[in-house]
Amino acid sequence: MRRGILIVGVVLVVLGVLLLGVSYVLGGASQSVTLTQGSVLEITASGVGSSTLTLSWSGGTASTQLELTTCSNSACSVVSSSALATGTGASGSLSASISPGTQYAVVLNSGPPLSLDYTASGITYGMVIGIVLVVLGVVVALLGARAKARTARPVEYAESSEPVAPAAPASPYVVPAPITPETADAPMPEPVGVRPPPPEPPSRFMPASADQPAARTGPVAGARPSQTCSYCGTVNESWITNCRKCKRPLTSTGRA
Repeated sequence: MRRGILIVGVVLVVLGVLLLGVSYVLGGASQSVTLTQGSVLEITASGVGSSTLTLSWSGGTASTQLELTTCSNSACSVVSSSALATGTGASGSLSASISPGTQYAVVLNSGPPLSLDYTASGITYGMVIGIVLVVLGVVVALLGARAKARTARPVEYAESSEPVAPAAPASPYVVPAPITPETADAPMPEPVGVRPPPPEPPSRFMPASADQPAARTGPVAGARPSQTCSYCGTVNESWITNCRKCKRPLTSTGRA
């Protein structure tokens, strides 16, 4: 889409330049006619604003006299009596400023037939259209180029279709260097970054203080002693009623 806008702008510029050139060449081209005594050459000014009309003649005599005036009617059968410019002699030229949309007449008042060249130079409608096309094309081309530069993405930031694996977190442990014959007898370095061992869980038994009496190692008075099964010889705790191994009742097989 952006490339299409840029191409349209370039095409408009080219068309405008061509139209300007053609209008300038055609507008500045001279036209040749043969003018006889009593005849009228009608010229209608066209274009934008005032333009300059240049008349050049040759082939006349010393008595040749021509004048540039305006038409009094649309058919230019009647001309104005007031001349805008007058020329005399066998050859010569004259210039006058003319307005667009006005009919002008070149009249040969006296003298033999002569060759007349006339040129109307000024800004024509073709030139105006050409200028508008050039300006419009430049604006469109700049918009297309600016949009292309704004949306362009660098190569290093192009998205990849392959998923990228996340980076692995840093390990808190330091991997020691391998032991070689040269480093076998070297002292071990201080451990760096080694996680300390977890603390031991608190004991369920309160430690005996110095002022507490020592625990008795013998049988406690009133407590039932352990019993030994006379059948299989297994020692059973005092609270067990059946032998742990043979499952016989200790009331009949147990002994202290």
